[in-house]
Amino acid sequence: MCVLALLGCATYNKHQQQERFEDMTEAYGNAIRWGKYEVANGFRDSKGKEAEIPDFEYLKNIKVTSYELKAVNISQDGNTVHLDVEIEYYKIEQFIERTITDRQLWKYDEDEERWVLHSTLPDFK
Repeated sequence: MCVLALLGCATYNKHQQQERFEDMTEAYGNAIRWGKYEVANGFRDSKGKEAEIPDFEYLKNIKVTSYELKAVNISQDGNTVHLDVEIEYYKIEQFIERTITDRQLWKYDEDEERWVLHSTLPDFK
């Protein structure tokens, strides 16, 4: 009976973790879609080389027209997720639509009980 209770707790915790992931990635995607790049940057890991601060002035000229999830790869332990997202965008001064694939690496931080983006913001060239 105790083993079943522990398994139930583990399953419940993984379910909560999955729900948090869905909430975090949806909020991140919305921030990118609406040009809230400073908000999107808040989802990123604040340590390491990925923590470089993006050029927010440059990003003000980027307008996203489409943000579509293309692929999901989840690690066996469920604590790391790779997402491929197709983003269509244009620069305000050019009006030429471009498409990029944004490869995102998300990891679950057990201490903070939240998902953290371990990759940079999309590379809008």
